[in-house]
Amino acid sequence: MPRIDSVNIGHSEPGSYLKVITPGEIAAGDTIEVVHRPTHPVSIALVFRALTLESELVPDLLAAGDDLEPETLRYVHRMRSAG
Repeated sequence: MPRIDSVNIGHSEPGSYLKVITPGEIAAGDTIEVVHRPTHPVSIALVFRALTLESELVPDLLAAGDDLEPETLRYVHRMRSAG
């Protein structure tokens, strides 16, 4: 199963991550640029639930297509072929 970092599984509190392009200092009021906003219905919460507590949701993750991390996509395909 793909690794899920920094989540509280007991309380089902997944979060999102930001990728640092250029290391440096940030301050209140600095601009954050959204460079990609998926149009599919797969949310972080759905991925979390499918990979931890509700495996019946795994096939629903395919709607994310290439937005899934490669390891997660491989896992989804393995789970679908298993059964």
